[in-house]
Amino acid sequence: MSIDPYHQVQSEIQSSLQAAEQLRASFLRIRSTALEGNEELELARNEVRPVVLYAMFVGTVPTLFSPLLLPH
Repeated sequence: MSIDPYHQVQSEIQSSLQAAEQLRASFLRIRSTALEGNEELELARNEVRPVVLYAMFVGTVPTLFSPLLLPH
């Protein structure tokens, strides 16, 4: 018996959202302790930016991630 495509996509989206939330939490931790211009902060911002833009593009949780695009 094959897996219903709806449930397969739902599972993939849930996994992606969990990964994005972990990335967001890491970024917020770094942002709360680093000074603007800090290399680690810039690397984290560059890592999280595509996730934020994608979430905004597909319309998933934009209010959760959009503040991450702004400088601290």
